Amino acid sequence: MSEFKDLIKSDADIFINNDEFAEEHEFNGQNIKCVVDDFSSVPSFFKSTAHFEGLLGRAIKIYVKKDDLLEVPANNVEITFDNKPYMVKSSLDNMGIVEITIEGSEFCL
Repeated sequence: MSEFKDLIKSDADIFINNDEFAEEHEFNGQNIKCVVDDFSSVPSFFKSTAHFEGLLGRAIKIYVKKDDLLEVPANNVEITFDNKPYMVKSSLDNMGIVEITIEGSEFCL
């Protein structure tokens, strides 16, 4: 592996680390270490999403090492996070760290 790739991997190991930023969460039946950015109770966030139109919802951004996932979820797929249903809004692989944005209705949570 190149020196640059080793450096990126070590950065990911620092960022996704229980002693630093990460916490354990359930993701689609799998326990993973991830960093969570929670945009709770955003009324205007769901106006463009037909599935949740007019409902108060919750949006969460999850950062996880790609190697820790069984598979990277596709956009517009239903998943569970902490045993609650969500829809994947976007999923981006950024040098081994996957940034997953999920949305859910307060009604379902």
